Amino acid sequence: MAEHHSMLLLSIQGMLANQQNIEESKEGFCYVIDCMVPIFEKGQQSGEFTTTIPAETMAHIALQMFLGVMLNWVMGTTKESFGDHLLISCQVFFEGILKK
Repeated sequence: MAEHHSMLLLSIQGMLANQQNIEESKEGFCYVIDCMVPIFEKGQQSGEFTTTIPAETMAHIALQMFLGVMLNWVMGTTKESFGDHLLISCQVFFEGILKK
């Protein structure tokens, strides 16, 4: 498990090492957000997700949640495994956007 932490930490450090890497990562993150927005819009249209939060905001928060879980896991700030921490975070996120 320690090698996974080291590999991910090196990957993050490499990503932030220069401006070109930052721009490439930013483009990738924007692409992920663009792919998620229609999913949240469909959930809103079907009545499953709240319409009080814009679909784009949901997509941004979902990505921020994933990156935050990944960072916490790499930094060793959580006792849960990466998968368990991500599952708990997703449950909290979806409880917040489900239409009640």
